[in-house]
Amino acid sequence: MCLWPLEARAGIVRFAGFYEFRTDINQEHGSFNPNIGTENRSDRGAKNYFEGRINADPLPYVNAYTKLQLDSKNSDDQLRFAEAHLSFKREGDNRGAEMILFENEEKLFMNDPLLEITTRRGDGKMSGFEDMRGMRANFWGFNGWVNFTQGKIRENGKGDAGNDVYAIRLGKNFFKNRLTVANTTNEKVWDGGRNFVSAVDVSLRVGDAEFVTEGASSHTSGVVNHANHAFKTEIRNFRLTSRRLGSLRFLTNFRNWGENYENYLGKNDPEDGPTTQAVIANYNELVYQVPFKALTLVGKMDNKRLFRRNIFTRPERREKYWYGEACMEFQKGYKAKVFHETSQDP
Repeated sequence: MCLWPLEARAGIVRFAGFYEFRTDINQEHGSFNPNIGTENRSDRGAKNYFEGRINADPLPYVNAYTKLQLDSKNSDDQLRFAEAHLSFKREGDNRGAEMILFENEEKLFMNDPLLEITTRRGDGKMSGFEDMRGMRANFWGFNGWVNFTQGKIRENGKGDAGNDVYAIRLGKNFFKNRLTVANTTNEKVWDGGRNFVSAVDVSLRVGDAEFVTEGASSHTSGVVNHANHAFKTEIRNFRLTSRRLGSLRFLTNFRNWGENYENYLGKNDPEDGPTTQAVIANYNELVYQVPFKALTLVGKMDNKRLFRRNIFTRPERREKYWYGEACMEFQKGYKAKVFHETSQDP
């Protein structure tokens, strides 16, 4: 990778990029042959790949970025425009504002704590997440913030009109950031339908421990508004420390996923399971550091109950998972780990 700084009249323009060539060799009839000529094979043969980035700051509060790609495995085999943005940002005294016009970039992610109302790559029913254009606005100050994204997605990279998507997250901190209350909402609109999700989360920090709760509901065209809620609560970083007894860290969560809860712009189902099931589950994790020994013990347990509305399958199924680990550190950075893992899925 090369980087060439270039002085511009009102700022700095930076160029970066790399070129990659790759091929494979196979054996046929006792001879080895490089597959340089199999350009039309996506899984074999030579590959030429180039990626270049241009980043410019024409003004102190303006940033422009673009990325170009050439991949010989693509059908067009031409240098193409990959992604870009133009951003405007002003901040000071713990307050600020930012507006971003983007093309093919991940600007939908809102970073809610538990239910993943928006995800980085659309783990739910949203495909072509990176093939998106739109506007992102961020505002912060006075112990609060607002993030808003509006855009259009071309499904599966197709050049059609696409679907309109919206996402907003707003929140406020109280008591010197010990308490946070926020709301996250998203919506996907297509011809003849929509999927709308709204969630509220509350986080309370006491020392190192954090208590987080988030609940959401969804409304989808053609889906009944029953059992369309998701809920998760979690205790993180709860720690008990003693010089004689060592350190014990504890994490636990409870989650309840309704069978009709659907999120097309984020985490759609628990554990990526089918939409025809509801889940009630509990997860526990213990980490114990033995005093005066470079030894750490880890235990994990997850219990799930899955309810299916399909009468031709079992109405309920229980899944259990256990994990145990012992890790020891030695001098000069050497480590040894022994673990046991088991699951029960009748």
